Amino acid sequence: MKFLADENVEWPIVVQMRQWGYDVVSAREVLKGSDDDEILNFSFEEKRILITNDTDFGAMIYHQKKESPGVILMRFAQESPMEKIKTLEHLLKFHKTKLACHFTTISEGQIRIRPIEADTG
Repeated sequence: MKFLADENVEWPIVVQMRQWGYDVVSAREVLKGSDDDEILNFSFEEKRILITNDTDFGAMIYHQKKESPGVILMRFAQESPMEKIKTLEHLLKFHKTKLACHFTTISEGQIRIRPIEADTG
């Protein structure tokens, strides 16, 4: 399973996911300064699930019908990397098989997983 961490994802999260053995590329490393379209396109082309704090990706996928291999949106009241890591660990342990082609929102004590509908038009 491959991931792309958006530029707004805290570096300790990237480091921890790599320590868990996941293939994680940070936009800071390969797409520094890129806009959301470029990030989402890279995620799709590389088949990497996007991890982000940016709610704009929901509108891009559901309203603009942009293609995505999956998104994990982190919506935490307290922006603590340790709290995010703890929730990501739980998500990856118990829901990993549901992440591809889904828009997943995680927050304190809550995980919401919705399918990303393919454009049939």
